[in-house]
Amino acid sequence: MFQISLTSKDDATAKYIKIMLVENANRAGINLKVTDIPVNDVEILNDATHPTVNIDGTIISKGNRENIDFFRDVNAAILKAHNYGNMKKIIVPIDFSACSQNALEYAKALAKGLNGVIKLVFIYDNAASIHAEQDSLDNEFIQNFEKRLNHLAAAENENLDPNDWQATRIEYEFGIGNVPNEIVRIARANEDAIIVMGSQGQSGLEAILFGSVTTTVIERSKQPVIIIPPTITYEKLDNLVYCSNEVDLDKKLIFTVLDIVKRSKPHVHILHIDKDKRDYLPIEIMQLARFNYPSQKVSYDVVFGSDVHELIKIYCNEKQIDMIALSKRDRGFFEGLFHKSFAKELKRNLRIPLLVVHEA
Repeated sequence: MFQISLTSKDDATAKYIKIMLVENANRAGINLKVTDIPVNDVEILNDATHPTVNIDGTIISKGNRENIDFFRDVNAAILKAHNYGNMKKIIVPIDFSACSQNALEYAKALAKGLNGVIKLVFIYDNAASIHAEQDSLDNEFIQNFEKRLNHLAAAENENLDPNDWQATRIEYEFGIGNVPNEIVRIARANEDAIIVMGSQGQSGLEAILFGSVTTTVIERSKQPVIIIPPTITYEKLDNLVYCSNEVDLDKKLIFTVLDIVKRSKPHVHILHIDKDKRDYLPIEIMQLARFNYPSQKVSYDVVFGSDVHELIKIYCNEKQIDMIALSKRDRGFFEGLFHKSFAKELKRNLRIPLLVVHEA
């Protein structure tokens, strides 16, 4: 149990604050207890007329602010003290390109459905310096990128819904090093994380070259990766297709997929594309999906043919699919979906968000 203290001259106000704080902590799986401290017992407050919270020695006073700003500050402190509890951590690599900004917009909408918290990540790649002017590696140059990241996060937090006091602030992390390696490292350091990133980046000096970086992140990450095409905007997730090819593997990975999408409650289509007309029995996968996804619709389809990319495109159009999910290990689907060069075709052919799940 996590205990904080609250001081307020008004008992009704104190009761309301406690209810709101405990409710939000519970949403993150944090068992919070709020202890009342009489105003007369508090000597450290400059102004005891305002509600004040003590979180592990950190004093947060309402002052003359609106209630919603006070609640957000207190909630942020409680959540950070517990690494956001069981909230889904959504890692969003950013390079300030339109595509990565679009991925951020998608992640923000996704976070609401997942009860998630977003961490913006910018990695300055030292290798890029060979294309820059001689002074590009000085501290001022690198600090400019960090300032841009700071300003972006601040702007996003200033634009939170003024009527939603539970809206979680966006965090950020700046780093220097190999871009995909650092993205994967940060994701691993955040338990239960998802990486949401664009399929392509800037041109010129600021390029992260998301096509190739995305490919490398998918190859190296143990966390799920969601790839967002440049023109896609978030809409309600009504239909998801999971491309199934290996029964034993898919029996494990279907849990990961369902855990990510269960709050959105889409119709889950399990699709097998049969290129050689071999026996493929999905009964166990269907049973697992239906048992762990009760009251929601799960269906199964077999499509025969060899042109995987074309068959998936047709299926997605017919079923109005909002997201494609598949296993990283399933090279046949990758090659069929994006032909031979994944990094290049990722930019050209991906028209629907792609969720890539990984074997633990």
